[in-house]
Amino acid sequence: MSSVSAVAARRVFRPIVLTVVAMVAALDVLLVGGLEVLSAARAYVGGESLWAKGQKESVAALRRYPETRDPSDYARYERAIAVPPGDHRARLVLDQPLQTPRTRSTRELAPGASS
Repeated sequence: MSSVSAVAARRVFRPIVLTVVAMVAALDVLLVGGLEVLSAARAYVGGESLWAKGQKESVAALRRYPETRDPSDYARYERAIAVPPGDHRARLVLDQPLQTPRTRSTRELAPGASS
């Protein structure tokens, strides 16, 4: 009698257990996808921040240069204005299908972005 009830219990609980396992697996997939989206959003915001900072610093240095005629102001402008085009080059490289760790290096593509 007990063997019959054990078989019946397995038949009842098997779909429930499989459903719970499937839901946990689906939630794991959603979690990984959400983390990827979060990581991409943080990278975008960080890049946008560097872009805006480079533009702001370049304008400030360029406004100071005519007043002071100090070559260091112009050099500061050149360093700061190199960041936005460097970010653009980095974006183009990252959009290519095959990437190596060397091509992903921000220092090589966007001078001043990592400082």
